[in-house]
Amino acid sequence: MKTLWILDHYSSEPKHGGIARQYDFAKELAHRGYRVVVISSSYSHFTHKFICEEGCKVIRVDDNVHYAYLRTLPYKGNGIKRLLNMLSFVCSVVRYRSRIEGNCGKPDVVTGCSIHPFTWIAAYYVSKKYKAKLCVEVRDLWPIVWV
Repeated sequence: MKTLWILDHYSSEPKHGGIARQYDFAKELAHRGYRVVVISSSYSHFTHKFICEEGCKVIRVDDNVHYAYLRTLPYKGNGIKRLLNMLSFVCSVVRYRSRIEGNCGKPDVVTGCSIHPFTWIAAYYVSKKYKAKLCVEVRDLWPIVWV
């Protein structure tokens, strides 16, 4: 069985509100024979509350669907604290990847889903570490505003 890690900073299970796009993909891919791990921040971008307090909490949603919630720095608004939140997500992925592997297995494929491009850096690191294929999903072109 192939294992797919989806890194999406703002994803969460539907019961927590927010973006459930990756949850829907994970459920469908699990039906097609994949083991899927969605790795996201435990700090909700929408409620400004933590889903869980631990540094890393892996939750089994279904037989082949897991969520790994990583603690990141809290923030409100679009200031420097939000940037630090984004960077702390990358650091948490690097820090807790072994724990996620222990719970869910090594990835064969790693997908970095954008809202911000720092997620791609974390996905690249993980894919190189495990010699996994890397996919990058571009959903938002907000960095274009800098050009």
